[in-house]
Amino acid sequence: MNSMLSLIKAQQDGHLQAFIFLPTLIHGAGIGPGKKASVAFRMFVGEAIAKKKAYYIGDGSNQAGAVHFLNLLFSVYMNV
Repeated sequence: MNSMLSLIKAQQDGHLQAFIFLPTLIHGAGIGPGKKASVAFRMFVGEAIAKKKAYYIGDGSNQAGAVHFLNLLFSVYMNV
């Protein structure tokens, strides 16, 4: 989150014209007509809940960034 805030400040100060923020996993229901949970959420979390077991690769120490849809919406679009 700090790196994203640094990018927003650089843009506001005129040092940056655009940047792309692409989190690995966006979860939560959308606000559009479908209002469906993200595909990644259904794929990873839904299966773990259904099977009552989470799967991982190797020792499980891999980490991926995740953000809730509304947090992404408000943190990015409210600062533009």
